[in-house]
Amino acid sequence: MADEVRIDFTGGRRMIKAMERDSGPFARMYKQWAAMYSTEMRRRFMRQGDGEWPPLKQSTKKGRRRGGGSAKILRDTGSLFKALSIGSRGNHTKPIKNGIRFGFGGSTHSGGFTFRRLAITHQIGLGRNLPRREILVHPDRYPALVARMLKAAGRAFKGPF
Repeated sequence: MADEVRIDFTGGRRMIKAMERDSGPFARMYKQWAAMYSTEMRRRFMRQGDGEWPPLKQSTKKGRRRGGGSAKILRDTGSLFKALSIGSRGNHTKPIKNGIRFGFGGSTHSGGFTFRRLAITHQIGLGRNLPRREILVHPDRYPALVARMLKAAGRAFKGPF
């Protein structure tokens, strides 16, 4: 009978160091998460906030049709929708410590508004004339997305380290 147990934590130490520097499999995992989230938020946008967005006023629809624009919510120019794609104008996707940041930023959209400011305006709403229409929501609202993200995390934790 042995009076001690020896455990080799060499692989564990390498894994912890890889996590701390956000490199290797973890850097790939964060990029995968951003791509998965981007895809889900684009789908949500196409479904007009999964039916949560208040409808456009009839006068807005009428004016857009007359001007040749879209009567779909937040689709008059399509620029916010396009900015949900990683690498597109107005998109802000950046690695951060232990994760990745995804959202809007960068260039000016129109009228001096940046994409970020325009998105925030719609995200929080400004009252009766501009109701709240959430564009980015927490991944927990989409269990299938969370499952895909966990699967990517599982692959990252398997190595190599």
